Amino acid sequence: MKKLILFALIAPTLMAQCVWKTIPNTRLRYPDCTIDGVGAFALNTGTPANNTIGGNLLFGRTETLSNIGTSSNFPFAFLTNNNERMRLSTTGGLSIGSSVLATDAGAGNILLSGTASAASGGTVPAWGKHSLIAIANGVNGCANANGCWQVNGILGANKAAGLTQDVVLAALPAKWHVTDWSVKTAVVCTGATTALSGLGVTSNNVLFRARSYDIAAAVSDTNLTTGPTAGAGANTAAGTNLIGSLITTVQNVDQLVVGCGVEYSVLWGVRP
Repeated sequence: MKKLILFALIAPTLMAQCVWKTIPNTRLRYPDCTIDGVGAFALNTGTPANNTIGGNLLFGRTETLSNIGTSSNFPFAFLTNNNERMRLSTTGGLSIGSSVLATDAGAGNILLSGTASAASGGTVPAWGKHSLIAIANGVNGCANANGCWQVNGILGANKAAGLTQDVVLAALPAKWHVTDWSVKTAVVCTGATTALSGLGVTSNNVLFRARSYDIAAAVSDTNLTTGPTAGAGANTAAGTNLIGSLITTVQNVDQLVVGCGVEYSVLWGVRP
C-alpha cells in the first residue's frame, strides 16, 4: 500500500521550500525542506482525506519561539536507533525508559525507569566521588621526588614529608551542606607502619570522620566507613574546601606507595 506524505502550511506568512531527494540504490524519496517565516509546517503520513493536521508532526515558529511536537491529542515520542526512548504525553507528563513509555506520568511529572543522577553542587543534594591516588615524580606534572597526590586525575599537592597531611578534595561554595558521606580504600596504602584517614573541611579536618579509618587494610566491599555524622552537615555558611585528612606512624606520608588510593564519596548540595 502506498502512503502519501502531505505537507500542510498553517499560516500564510510561512515559506516552505522542499526538494525531493532519492536515497541512493533505492526507490525511496524524501523531502528536504527549508522553512522560513512565521507559522507552522506539518508532516502527515495518512491519506489526502486526513490532511487535517490531526496527529501530524508539527514544526512551528513565532517571532520569539520555535517549537516541534503534535498539533492535537497525540503523544510525542523521542527515538534513537529507531527505538522509542522517551514519550511526552498529551497531558504534559514525561515518561523515560521502555518499560514506562505507555504510562502517563501526569501533567508536570517525570516517570523514569532507571537511575537519575545530577552533578553535585546544586540545590538538590547529589553524590560526588573524589578519588585520591598517590602518583610518582614525573607523572601528570608531579615535580616532587617523593611523589604527589592527584584527585580525579588532576594533579594536587606534593606528598608531605611529615606524619600528617590534609589534601584538598574539592571546593565547597557558600551555603554548602553535606548530607552523607563514605570513605573506602581503592588500593591498599602501604609504606608506613599505620596509615589512617578522616574526612572534614579546612577549618575542621575531621568534621565528618575522625582520622581512624584504616587505609592500609585489605580492600573489600565491606571495608568502608559511612555517614552521616549527626549534627555535622556544615560548620560555616562561607565557602571552604573538602579535606581528606591523612595520618601515618613511623614513616612519613610521602612514603605511602605509588598507587595508594582512597575514594571519598560525599552527598552534598547548596542551601537556598
